[in-house]
Amino acid sequence: MDAVLDVILTSAARLFEAEGSIMLVAGAGELEVVAAPDNPAALGARVPFGQGIAGKVAATQKAILVSGRTGKLRRSVDSAMCVPFVQQGRLFGILNLSAVAGRHYANHDLVAAGVFAGIAANALAEARLYEKQRREGAPDAAHHLAVMLKHMRSAASVNFVEPAVDERVDAAAVGRDLVGEAERIGRPTDLRGPRSLLVVGRTQTLRRAVKELIDNAHLHGRPPVRLIFEADGDRHVVLTVSDGGPGVPAAERSTVFEPFGRLDRPSDGPGIGLGLSIVTRLVEAMGATVAFADTAGSGSAVQIRLDRAR
Repeated sequence: MDAVLDVILTSAARLFEAEGSIMLVAGAGELEVVAAPDNPAALGARVPFGQGIAGKVAATQKAILVSGRTGKLRRSVDSAMCVPFVQQGRLFGILNLSAVAGRHYANHDLVAAGVFAGIAANALAEARLYEKQRREGAPDAAHHLAVMLKHMRSAASVNFVEPAVDERVDAAAVGRDLVGEAERIGRPTDLRGPRSLLVVGRTQTLRRAVKELIDNAHLHGRPPVRLIFEADGDRHVVLTVSDGGPGVPAAERSTVFEPFGRLDRPSDGPGIGLGLSIVTRLVEAMGATVAFADTAGSGSAVQIRLDRAR
């Protein structure tokens, strides 16, 4: 169960760009904090139903958007969501998500988080059934693990991208900004391309997609990591993030674009395999494409192909 909670919380944090915690129902009318990686001192804390934001959500089983200073919190929360885990009318617990700096949740995010939590509740139910049947020595206990994994993949595939109108975006400016950020945290990243290159897309969506690729290259590849953007004729612009690591075999390339699809090699860094699936949904929301490109030597290269702005 601890492993399932960790995957659920990590997945939610990646999808919704958040810090988070999970509270489960503990006894009659109480919630207990069981996972809080960003605030370990909170573990074990209990909240009665009806008290505070989480208690109110538990009592009503309705998700809530939160912004500004609330209740007894000592710090202001720019944007947060509190969402119930409910399976067939039964409350399992609460998912708390606090947005990272600069991220502000809207109703679309609340709906998406509710869908995620509903599917995750199904995974929690299967995990509990597995543990129960394993203790009892049931021969088909492993069946619940397979169903649980299916639910987790579905939860990680929730549509978290808010519908928006495309705009003219300077891909070169986005690239320079992201490379500067990477440099400041000790991740040297080469940048190649013209000073300005306009594409059809959305600034924040493109920014997040390229950042995911740069992070992925540093975590799972090796230097040099490069971001290259270039015009491809009059109609398209191609953004390429490459690294000097072991690369991804052609037969495995479709797998790593799926939720939790990772190669699990000793040379790879930590992660649960959501980065490229997140990139796929971000890119497709802009009407663009993403795919691996063949490289002459070692390493991998992932390309985003966007329409060039007129």
